[in-house]
Amino acid sequence: MLATACSLTQAPPPKDEVVVLVDGEPVVRAELERGMNTARAGVAAANGGAVPPDRLRAEGLALAVQDKVLRLWAREEGLLADVSEAGFAAALAAENRRREQARASGRPLPGVPSYDEYTFAGLRAAELRKALADRLDLPRERVRAHYDELVKDLTGEPPTFAESEQRVRLSLADREVTKELAKRLQTAQVTQPSRKVQ
Repeated sequence: MLATACSLTQAPPPKDEVVVLVDGEPVVRAELERGMNTARAGVAAANGGAVPPDRLRAEGLALAVQDKVLRLWAREEGLLADVSEAGFAAALAAENRRREQARASGRPLPGVPSYDEYTFAGLRAAELRKALADRLDLPRERVRAHYDELVKDLTGEPPTFAESEQRVRLSLADREVTKELAKRLQTAQVTQPSRKVQ
């Protein structure tokens, strides 16, 4: 009985506890928990409504590692200075302050009045992917080949290449970013942090 009471009052691990290192950069518990919350619905759907803790942790960790690899790539390209969770929290707070100031001055920004961490994380990842895609050099002949690939199985009259070139370029750029991110995930060094002996 005493052991149960003690475990109920035990403090949760700190949000800044390092869970793993990705190429030497820490992924902290807050990032893992965000990944787990993002993965929860998918894990439940894949397990008949049940959420096995080990599966949830594995899926959440995979999402947290993917996000860290994306941030590291963005930093390498000069798009992001701080890849830490503290940097993420500061960016979220700054964006919400900007939205509050805009609302207070009578010029509200489009979108939500303020972001929660999950929405902001998704938005930030999409913005980083787009910025990385914008840096790709995609020759017109590759875009044309991608167009041919996209329309080959369509029934009816597809839009012409000229009409859809910009959308096709975006589609190809997104595919290339996805491929490069997958490659970086495969080569990322994910290690356990060394534990301090007390």
